Amino acid sequence: METTSIIIISGVALLVGFMIYTHRAAKSMEGTSAELLLEIMPEIADHDPALVYCYTTACGPCKSMLPVIEEMQTDNRPVFKLDVRAHLSLSRRCGIRATPTTLVVKDGMISKVVIGMKTRPALDALLES
Repeated sequence: METTSIIIISGVALLVGFMIYTHRAAKSMEGTSAELLLEIMPEIADHDPALVYCYTTACGPCKSMLPVIEEMQTDNRPVFKLDVRAHLSLSRRCGIRATPTTLVVKDGMISKVVIGMKTRPALDALLES
């Protein structure tokens, strides 16, 4: 097998492995307490359910999704922003390994974790579920 092919296959295998790891880490947070989030964003407790949009300023998909999040906030939807880099320790403890990640907080628990860019209808559906 040619060296270039081995490098490409190895790169793809690493990428797929990272994606699986990221997904599993995020999903492991479902059903856990949102207490850590409530420490820095106590206003989440006033809304049930609420969305927590986890992002970084350097993330391309996050930049594309930010106007949707801000529109939802303008429409008084219970959506909160968490800059992962500003709260790195908290983000790690919450299982956030990739951005954008959206957390659904319901009854004081992280009920759902969704990784990747989402549309307004998808985010509205998360709040309704």
